[in-house]
Amino acid sequence: MKKIILFLALFISINIVTKASHIAGADLTYQCLGGNDYLVTFTFYRDCSGIDADLSALIYFKSSCGNFNVNLPRIAGTGQEVTPACPTSPTTCSSGANYGLQEYVYQGTVTLPPCADWIMYYTTCCRNPSNTIVASTSAGITIPATLNNVAAPCNSSPVFTNKPVTILCNGQQFCFNHGALEPDGDSLAYSLVTPYSDLGTPPAYNYVSWIAPSTATQPIPSSPPISCDPLSGDICITPTSNIVSPMAVLCQEYRKIGGVWTLVGSIYRDMQIKVISCTNNLPSLPGIDTSGVAPNDSIFMLPICIGNNIHFSIAASDPDIPANNLTLTWNNGIPTGSFAITGNGTTAPVATFNWTPTSADISGVPHCFTVTVQDDACPYFGTQIFSYCISVFGMSVTSQVDTLLCMGELDTIVAHPDSNAAVFSWTVDGVPVTSLNDTTFIFNSALFPPGLHNVAINVDDNNPITSCPGSATTVVNVVPQPVVNLPNDTTICDGQNVILQAPPGSLYFWSDGSSNQNLVVTTTGIYAVTVDGGPYTRCRDNDSISITVKPMPVVNLGPDSCSAVPVFLDAQNSGMGFDYLWSNSNTTQTITASSSGTYIVDVISIPGSSICHAKDTVNIKVIPNPTINLGPDVDICRHETVSLNSQNSGSSEYIYYWAPSGQNDPTYVFSPMQNPNLTSPSTVIAFVTGCKVVSDTIVISFEPCDLTVPNVITADNNGKNDYFHVTNLEYYPNSKLLIYNRWGTKVYENTNYQNDWDGGKCSDGVYFYILNINDNTQNGIEKHGTITIIGNK
Repeated sequence: MKKIILFLALFISINIVTKASHIAGADLTYQCLGGNDYLVTFTFYRDCSGIDADLSALIYFKSSCGNFNVNLPRIAGTGQEVTPACPTSPTTCSSGANYGLQEYVYQGTVTLPPCADWIMYYTTCCRNPSNTIVASTSAGITIPATLNNVAAPCNSSPVFTNKPVTILCNGQQFCFNHGALEPDGDSLAYSLVTPYSDLGTPPAYNYVSWIAPSTATQPIPSSPPISCDPLSGDICITPTSNIVSPMAVLCQEYRKIGGVWTLVGSIYRDMQIKVISCTNNLPSLPGIDTSGVAPNDSIFMLPICIGNNIHFSIAASDPDIPANNLTLTWNNGIPTGSFAITGNGTTAPVATFNWTPTSADISGVPHCFTVTVQDDACPYFGTQIFSYCISVFGMSVTSQVDTLLCMGELDTIVAHPDSNAAVFSWTVDGVPVTSLNDTTFIFNSALFPPGLHNVAINVDDNNPITSCPGSATTVVNVVPQPVVNLPNDTTICDGQNVILQAPPGSLYFWSDGSSNQNLVVTTTGIYAVTVDGGPYTRCRDNDSISITVKPMPVVNLGPDSCSAVPVFLDAQNSGMGFDYLWSNSNTTQTITASSSGTYIVDVISIPGSSICHAKDTVNIKVIPNPTINLGPDVDICRHETVSLNSQNSGSSEYIYYWAPSGQNDPTYVFSPMQNPNLTSPSTVIAFVTGCKVVSDTIVISFEPCDLTVPNVITADNNGKNDYFHVTNLEYYPNSKLLIYNRWGTKVYENTNYQNDWDGGKCSDGVYFYILNINDNTQNGIEKHGTITIIGNK
């Protein structure tokens, strides 16, 4: 049967603009790397008109053995456009207008313990717009895969080799095959299913809701109806209208175990179908022609016995006039065959396939490869993919578990002949197995030494006309099974070590990367070792030990400090399991020093040890930041004083200083009379020192206050003008008063005049006075004038 994939359009008529999302197709596969390790691959096809692709893909793993999630990183370099578009008609992937897709691949390694019900899946929202499902842009998408690695240990899933860039031409038949390759030779079954929306409780998936008349098997209108071959996976559609729809294919993997076909895994591909209007004629390929080039040959599957050679040519042709240039490629679906191409890039390239299958190729599943023929039409290259299948007959040998056994395990080896064989002859390393004429041989590894053992089976039906008789050999590798038992968890001090000894084995995988049998440990950690009896086999055992190496503490409380707020002290060594003892009896790693003092900490690595501890001391001053405000500048009389205050109540540790006097009290009295050297104006600066220094400045201006001198004395004792009274003279002690009569004779003198002269015995008349005021300056102040005495005796 011919399998065709179509990706062509010369003129496009699109019903829906896809801007809402970006997922146009996806699938999830896995590959066994040995033992229970699997390489998981998520492939996703991005509609370039949608949002950007994620940098990682979150994959969920669920089973009765446990659940976990893994973020698969995006493989660098993926994201290349896979749309078969010609350079002159760019797609949305390169700032053009035509529909375009990119392929992104995400990969990561996981460990899946044996479990019969593994489900792994990717889920997200939302889908691209489409015509056939309800609320398409809000519907989710879920891509699952399943694995039963109890029934099929180290099973790898099929892998799709054809990309789901499914652009269909309205009115033309479109046959699509995913080109699945099955690395284990298992049988595959295909079916069309309703696409999953989001995930309920596995395996109860939620599905998209179809808009009638669309269904899982008939997602778009087609005449004749859509068909899906459950064995080959061929899907054929002849669309009758331009439309966009999701479509999902389930590929289930079956293996014959103990004579019973058993489901061992499945994969699923969700893809978007876009039907457009096309005018280009597609190139085509013939079927299998073993005699020569025959473009009309329609045979695409042949049987063959092992040891026989098959050789045929495939000639490409294009119905357009003039014909387009054509290019052939294949998917290497039969790696041991050869595929030679001549004339690529011309109008008539030819490929030649040549293969001689061996007993290793015997399988109930045909060996298939796909050939892609592509023209150079625009805006999209016309592309079709044809599959060619060869069924190999003979006798095969399969292993119940695998061909590697850990010492003591059993392996059931089953021979599957393709005829009514009557005689089965088994040998191990050339030695016949007596009394065994059966299709099944149980290999007990405990009976054989470690190493490779050849188990051979020869079959004969005692009929000279046997169609495909033969023999086959499987190799059983018996590997020692190590048993690892490390000591109990322990604690040591810095400078000591622990020597860990693993049992004999082929390979040693220590958690620190070491590969020797013994490991010398000098640092704290959990040390795990896996011993492989192999090398590189699943015959492993492991154990771990926790070793705590208490290092010599290093303590540094920092330099002595002064702070306005409490000081946070950290003895460090967090997470080391140390004990702490502070001079204030605290036992925590950190304390807050809220008062001034000397703080000492002892950090103890191992209690009772005289070595594993360290001390440090720090002097802390905790003094709130001072404040000061001397007030505004003032003017005073020379004889007056100003009392200034810089007192702070926050601490007794403040230091006070006044400039320029040099006084260090909290208060200061400014007195011009007490300080003859002061000049006006004078600047006074107050400094208050805590952990920081603050200051304030005040300017004081001063001058002698007014001195009022009388001009008359009335000696009538009426309390008014009875004395020669000079106002404010009391602020200037030691002032000198001289009185002269009209003839210049001094009649009175006092060097410390106290406002007490009443004229004395002087008669009435006018007298002359000289008043020398002592203001503590060098020259003082002189006042002079006349004074009249009236009514004196």
